[in-house]
Amino acid sequence: MSNTRSQQSRNQHQTVYNPIYEKLESDGLVGKIAYCFYKESKRAFIREYIAKNNGKHPSPAEVKKFVSLQESQHIDHFKRDAVEMVNDFFNALIEEHKKDLKIQILKEVHVPSFWSGIWQNIVASFLWTILIALLLPFIIRAAKIDLVEILRGGSKPNTHFENTVKTDSTNLNK
Repeated sequence: MSNTRSQQSRNQHQTVYNPIYEKLESDGLVGKIAYCFYKESKRAFIREYIAKNNGKHPSPAEVKKFVSLQESQHIDHFKRDAVEMVNDFFNALIEEHKKDLKIQILKEVHVPSFWSGIWQNIVASFLWTILIALLLPFIIRAAKIDLVEILRGGSKPNTHFENTVKTDSTNLNK
């Protein structure tokens, strides 16, 4: 007999969780919003029941039946509504702050003007010309070109190149 009493006592103290909450809580914010939709639906059911039955409240069995029906048929609908509500909220938030975000981005990202780009190209061309002018004597010396002779008009082709061409052509004739 004491065994039966202790079991009854345990049953009375066990917390019974709503099965719909258990299914929705893992979905984070969307699940919590979906659970609110379920609770609104449950409250509407109870109010309608009371109105139709002259103030009589639904029995626990009738509420359990309603919950079971919601769980099997409407839980996905609550989730879709919650996702739609969250999307609408964030879209409205983005739309509201779009102009401010655009201004802030333009302030942070410097977009050069047309004339600024022109000046950049002029400076880059000038620096490139100076670099070539500084490197040209080294390039001419490495290629063994006698500029003074070329400018006097008595230029001879590079003998190294001429010898290489002659050697290659004699090898082809063999």
